[in-house]
Amino acid sequence: MYPFRIEIIGHGIGAHVDGQIGKHLQKFRMNKLKRIIGLDPAALWFKNEMNSSLQCDDAENVTVIHTNSGGYGIDTKICLNDLYLNDGQQQPECKNNLIDVLCSHNVAWDRYIDLIEEKSLEKYKSCNTFVLCLDFSGSMFEVVTKNYLKMMNAAKELIRTFSDIKLGIVSFGGTAVETHPIVEINTNRENLISSIVDDNLGSTSIGGGLRRSLNMLISALKNEKCSANIILATDGEQNTGETPADVLPDLLKLQVKVSTLAIGTDASPDLEEIAKSTGGQVFYVNDDEAALSAISSMHRNLLSLVEKELDVDKVPIYVTCRNVFLGNNSRVEEKVLIDPGIGKDTTFEVFIKDKKKIGVCIQSPNKKEYTEKSPEYDKKTTENMHSFRFKIADSGDYIVTLEKKKRFKRFVDPLDRLAVTLSVKSFPKANVTETVQLVGKLSNRVLTYPHPIRVFVELGVGKFPIINATVVTVIEGDGKEVTIKLHDNGRSPDLAPNDGIYSGTIWELPAAGRNSIVVKASSSGEALLLLKENNLFKIGNTCSKSNCQIIYPFERELNLGSVKKEAPIEPTSEENILVDPITDLEIKEVNDKESKVTLQWTIPGNSGHNKSIEYFEMIILTNATSFENGYKIEPMDVIGSLNCTNCLEGMSKNVTIKIPKQIWSQYINGKSDIIFAVKSILSSVESDYSNLIALEQRLTKLRPHTNCFYSYLT
Repeated sequence: MYPFRIEIIGHGIGAHVDGQIGKHLQKFRMNKLKRIIGLDPAALWFKNEMNSSLQCDDAENVTVIHTNSGGYGIDTKICLNDLYLNDGQQQPECKNNLIDVLCSHNVAWDRYIDLIEEKSLEKYKSCNTFVLCLDFSGSMFEVVTKNYLKMMNAAKELIRTFSDIKLGIVSFGGTAVETHPIVEINTNRENLISSIVDDNLGSTSIGGGLRRSLNMLISALKNEKCSANIILATDGEQNTGETPADVLPDLLKLQVKVSTLAIGTDASPDLEEIAKSTGGQVFYVNDDEAALSAISSMHRNLLSLVEKELDVDKVPIYVTCRNVFLGNNSRVEEKVLIDPGIGKDTTFEVFIKDKKKIGVCIQSPNKKEYTEKSPEYDKKTTENMHSFRFKIADSGDYIVTLEKKKRFKRFVDPLDRLAVTLSVKSFPKANVTETVQLVGKLSNRVLTYPHPIRVFVELGVGKFPIINATVVTVIEGDGKEVTIKLHDNGRSPDLAPNDGIYSGTIWELPAAGRNSIVVKASSSGEALLLLKENNLFKIGNTCSKSNCQIIYPFERELNLGSVKKEAPIEPTSEENILVDPITDLEIKEVNDKESKVTLQWTIPGNSGHNKSIEYFEMIILTNATSFENGYKIEPMDVIGSLNCTNCLEGMSKNVTIKIPKQIWSQYINGKSDIIFAVKSILSSVESDYSNLIALEQRLTKLRPHTNCFYSYLT
């Protein structure tokens, strides 16, 4: 064998295997390999392992292509000539991939093929391209809501806000027109803004607007590998011309993502399907004139649809977005915390129907005051928005004073409340390494009983999780709010405790139709930064003086868009309605000597019936046995009772189980696992009313090295 003639290629872990081959050949005093090509070398287990990972001297020539650094790929440079395509992070074509989270990691093979075919790799750059597809149909011009005006103002602020993207504009009603071609936004802001005009275009052809937007993208991008996005804003339903379903196959074929802004309750019910099919999202604006934040939500949601597609460093961190009222007291003070992790390009925005009615003053932590006469005040904003922009904002508490202007006080009934929305956003300061970030997702966007919506958010500094923070989900619909606390305790739907991933379940929405959902995270000094990276298996962490530190007080807010409640299928009888499932089954105590296990759970609600839960059925599963084939716990196995006499929702239920000898023996000998499952029963053990979804939690305290949770559908 002649190593100096051999070239080897490895992808992910394979790249590090190549490195081991090179090391061992040199160890046995053989020549170096001619070349090793490492395609996005894996990060997990190899980042800090010099002896195990691919190194630059493992061959005469080592070429490394990074396509997902900081994700599945390693984020450290291996050789001086490493190739970082699109900064080595998310690849342009993968922003539109709907399923494959490994897309950017796996695309390294395609980049290698381009390399050996001597094709240019310059085309693989981040170049976000958007078309604003704006509804100017007749319904947008209703006198009461004036949705067209709110949308126009929000679109203009969007154009003034973003940089380094390409943007075009389409207006549609019964027909669709190209208002402005796709151009670089940096040098064309004023032209883009002036092109937005309030022409009433009659009826509504959402499909026509999508088709015109798609054609613009095809013409502008040609063969470029850029992400293509359509931002569709509409308040109505399709009633003429080409339909969204007609355009959808072409959108999918060309990997164009459509995100939608649903304005009001009459916005097309098809928007969720359009967004889901193309990988986009849906945001909702309550257009009711009485809605407290109609103006600000139009503005923020339109911006959010663009922010979702940008690289993380180009997306602001939202500190707060809160509603404020000026009633009998014509002056209100609001405290806003700018923490040490942020402060660059900080914006304070105040939204109101007519900004002339209030004055705004901001006092910094060093007591300096800023008013509408200060250079930090932005005089170019629309008529419903005050804005202060600080290049660098000092850390500390800011006092925002909102006050009715004197000339309007006499015209305003002191009993009438002025509704104002205060929004604050910022970016990390240069050279700051400890910035708290909040990201999240929903399991689905349509709530159809009995299937809930799961909320998962990750709170941390870089790859280090933050624990002990207060994290809640606020759901708003039809003027009503519901707040759900998210937990990081390992109880379903949370998979592992203390990993910085906070989870919760939405069983009910405040309103039929669309509801807005926002996550808020905060700490007054009690949250801890766990100095241990989460690994692939999300094993629960513990805190000690050596690996935990107190994180500074902070506030964060994350806009997750909208969720929709669909009416359940009307049952022919009560038998078709499922009992609510148990969601927090846990092991409280284990007696190894007597093979006893104590389980605890919370009595679930029973929203489908006007009756209480009467009984619980418990199953033990071993290895891969199905729910039906599991061992059903009999009364003789229970110390206590599985009956639920006078059970009320929210009460705790504790049951101690004597594990059958044969099952315990198999477990002790390592031949099988033990998994518990509990079902709620309405009338009897065999009742058809029992829930079909049960939670099972592995017996983790018997075997500490495992931490797995299972959920079976039966």
